[in-house]
This record gives sequence, C-alpha cells and structure tokens, in this order.
Amino acid sequence: MKILVTGGSGFIGKHITEMLLAQGHKVTITSMGSEPKIPGVEKTLYSGINGIDWNSLKYIDVLIHQAANNDTTSSDHDEMMHANLKSAIKLVEIAFLRGCRKFIYASSTAVYGNMQPPFIENTLPFQQINAYAESKLKFEEYMTNYAKENEVSVIGMRYCNVYGMGEQSKGKRMSMIGQMLQNVIQDKPIHLFKYGQQKRDWIYVKDVAMANCQAITKNVSGIYNIGTGIATSFNDLIGLIGGITKKEIRVNYIHNPLPQMYQDHTLCSTTKAEQELGFWNKTNIRDGIEDYYQNLIS
Repeated sequence: MKILVTGGSGFIGKHITEMLLAQGHKVTITSMGSEPKIPGVEKTLYSGINGIDWNSLKYIDVLIHQAANNDTTSSDHDEMMHANLKSAIKLVEIAFLRGCRKFIYASSTAVYGNMQPPFIENTLPFQQINAYAESKLKFEEYMTNYAKENEVSVIGMRYCNVYGMGEQSKGKRMSMIGQMLQNVIQDKPIHLFKYGQQKRDWIYVKDVAMANCQAITKNVSGIYNIGTGIATSFNDLIGLIGGITKKEIRVNYIHNPLPQMYQDHTLCSTTKAEQELGFWNKTNIRDGIEDYYQNLIS
C-alpha cells in the first residue's frame, strides 16, 4: 500500500517506517530534515506538515499521523492547538482528497490527567492537566466525528510511556528510562522527583510500531490504549537498570516544580486493543531496557 507517515523520521515514526518498509509497503514520510534519511523511503517531504507541497502526493492508501508538539510542560496554548489540532485537521482533509480512507493517529494517555488508574478508553477526567493533553483530546473528538461523517476507518492510539532507541534527540522530553540509561553510561547521578514512587506504564517503541502496522489491516474505528497493563515505579527502574548495567547508581531526589501538570501514576487497560486490534505487547520491561542499553553501548 501507499502509506504516508508524518514524523516518519522521528522517534516512533522511524520505527514504524522501517517496519512498513520491511513489510513491502511504499512509504512517504514527512520530516523536519534534522534526522538521518531512511533507506527505502519513496519520498521525504520536508518542512513539517505545514510547509509541504501536497500536490506532490497523488494518492494515499493509509495516513499514519505521528508528528506533534509533545512538550507536556508547554504553556503556549495557541501554538499547541495550531500544531496538534488545526494542522492535523488540515492534513486529514488533504489526505482524504488524495483517496485515503484509513487513518491511524497518535494520541496519548496524557488525556486521562490524574484520574485513578487503570485508564479505560471510555472514561476521562473533567479537565486536562496541560495544553498538550487538551490538544490531543480535541483531535480525538474531531477524528471520532470524522469517521462517522465520512464512513472511513479511524484508529486513535493513546500511547502509554514509550521508550527505546531513537529518542536521544528529544532532550528533556526523552523518557525517564532513556534519561536514566544515559546518566548511568556517563557516570552521572539520576535526578527523580521526590521520592521516586511515581509509576508509569512503560511500552517499548518496537511494540508501538507493531501496533500501528497491525492496525492497517483492521477495518475498525475507535480509540485504543497502547500499553502493557503493568506499571513500574521509578525506584523499581533504578533496581532494574542497576542489575542490567552492573553499575552503582546515584540518585538525587528533587522537588517537582510543576505538580499540577504531572501525572503521578499511569496504567492502562489493554482489553479493547487486544479484542479489536489483536494487539498484545511483546516486550517486558526488563527485556526492553536490556535491548535499549545494548544498543546504546554498541
């Protein structure tokens, strides 16, 4: 199939792109141009989704939309809505005109805010905890209506906390697992918010890519949690990483300056994704960290 992956050279997008290419699909990607080129891609469209000459795309079977502003600490509400809502809507409308009838897009468990886990797709808090979460929820609402009005397949994926190779360029937005591994490799202390008891549903990036590739074949519409159904605390991560790296780890516990914008505990129900998408994560937390670490030091 002819597939467009926005953000196709980014952290998650690159894994999706490479998996699609291995399956024999014809893949076009969007890129900001700072990441290395991916061999086998039919065409790379630069300048992000706003600066693209869409006339260069004659036909699209599937749109996999990954590009986003994912800075959960950003207070620039207008910019967040422009990047994650208005630009995304324009993209969908153009893709539809190019023949696309299958839409897969990245959302986030940030939309659940600080509600009590486990997170279930049909339950949401009254108020989002940051502009990023609000922008994602508004796009979900738009796409849910779009599926009904246009009789197309629309699959939204609420990613849990994704980690793995390729996130190194994200800086402060890199997963805590990635930050921990980098600090351990560089023999630096790890900084955690007091007192490391926060929990996350961690999912390996290769499993997220697999979820997207599997969704291409599913003639369904809906919103799905993409996680593991298991939450691991930051303190437990310290123990896992220490055992894998065989290094002594120094930890500094620090004050959280933005507690109102921070999720203390993420944990997703995965039942709907299992039943409707046939998706189960393949990589447990220890194996994922081990694979990640070996790739970082190789």
